[in-house]
Amino acid sequence: MNVTSKTTLLLFLVIVYFFLPKTVLAGEITYHAQVESKAGETPLDLLQRCQFDRRHLPAFLQLNELESQWQELLTSKKYRLPAYVRNYSDNGIRFALDIPMGEAVVVRDFNQRVVRAGLKSSIADDRKIWVPYDHVLVRANGNLKVSQLLNQFGLGDIHLSAFNRLNDFIGKPGSTPLENGHLYRLPIHNVLYDGPSISASLGLTQYEAKKVLSFNQRANSKGQKPEPWDDHLIWVPYFLGDNPVYGPVYRNFEVKSDLLMDCVFYLSPGHGGPDPGTYGTREGVKIFEDEYVMDISLRLARELESYGAGVVMAIEDEGIRDIKFLPRDRDETLLKGKAISADQKTRLRDRVEPINRMYSSNGGKKKHQRFLALHIDFREDNGTHVDFDVFFHEDSDAGQQLATQLQRNIEGYYDSRLGGRDFVGRIVGQPDEDSFFVLRETRMPAVLVELANISNELDQLRFIVIDSRQTIAELLCLGLIGEWSGK
Repeated sequence: MNVTSKTTLLLFLVIVYFFLPKTVLAGEITYHAQVESKAGETPLDLLQRCQFDRRHLPAFLQLNELESQWQELLTSKKYRLPAYVRNYSDNGIRFALDIPMGEAVVVRDFNQRVVRAGLKSSIADDRKIWVPYDHVLVRANGNLKVSQLLNQFGLGDIHLSAFNRLNDFIGKPGSTPLENGHLYRLPIHNVLYDGPSISASLGLTQYEAKKVLSFNQRANSKGQKPEPWDDHLIWVPYFLGDNPVYGPVYRNFEVKSDLLMDCVFYLSPGHGGPDPGTYGTREGVKIFEDEYVMDISLRLARELESYGAGVVMAIEDEGIRDIKFLPRDRDETLLKGKAISADQKTRLRDRVEPINRMYSSNGGKKKHQRFLALHIDFREDNGTHVDFDVFFHEDSDAGQQLATQLQRNIEGYYDSRLGGRDFVGRIVGQPDEDSFFVLRETRMPAVLVELANISNELDQLRFIVIDSRQTIAELLCLGLIGEWSGK
């Protein structure tokens, strides 16, 4: 099934999920970051010194009840910044904030810049994380309910869950009353506009740009913001991706960024159809390789799509399933519903040939295209523990770089999360005559990842536990982002 990116806009990476304080625990918000102004500084001067930019100016003015971006600030007065201070946990930023790994990297980099600017101590020293945001802030007045406030700004019920998440209203209905005079974050990002057009500035199609422009014109007509060419900012509301291949529960997802919009990833979950792959036993239940690598592949595809990537699934199935013991079925098919052959060579050729054709039609080497095959290993000695083995063709420098980046991110996760226990995994370059078919025959850089030893009880937890399957997908996604960005 061709899982193509349905990205409709540019959203910046910093999409921060947070919870307001009840008690001071790891990760909870305690207060807004503050900094003293210097003589002669304007709001934008102060923000730029603190590693923010023009996107954060409207929120800064709201937080400090300032009238104009041009007014001179009072010298040595403390001003609130559009960043929350969260408590740090030894498990890392991702777990302290409960955010995806890609977003944790952005927060980490921001804090490193703030430390270099001399505005705070390192996270390790002061145990605090600054979490910036670029959302539109509004002050509630007139005894409004949540749905009424959203409607005032051209938003609807589809944005309710995002508003609740941003303002600690988790699970509350649109009829929830708002506190008069209180500032609330809207699911709208301030995005820098540098012309000459919204389409060119944000990298959108004309159709997508018209939707964003219409939203901004509406806000301007209601006096909610200036035109984009006046304040050099565009309001970009949250849009949800919608892809039914992820199943009814997961078909909608938040588009976080267009970071990977120039990338295409081909994902090939191992086996499927008449071939279940290897299997193990847990609690008297047989667990089959093909069901779990399919579920992890779909979760990875959804993560990649949320960053704007184009994704092609070599195998299609019924969607992501939050089930511990995934039942064995035979209904997986190849692209366009083609049946999976019982003959192994035919089966592998049927995967690779259409992907190679798509590789050529998508620009070949001119575009960043990668192939990732996911498997679960079986080892006769069920005491053999395996974290991750990553294979590449030894003649592919790009394949080796991709394998190294994936392994590095996964190993780093184990080091930070599991107290630095020994990581068991290999990066293996295979010569042509010994390589896996998909590594030898695909025309783009490719890797094959063995996610676990299905006969090892500890390894089994990595894929039968639902949260662990999601974590694997996020780790692989971060590795693919890292290889694309050259980190």
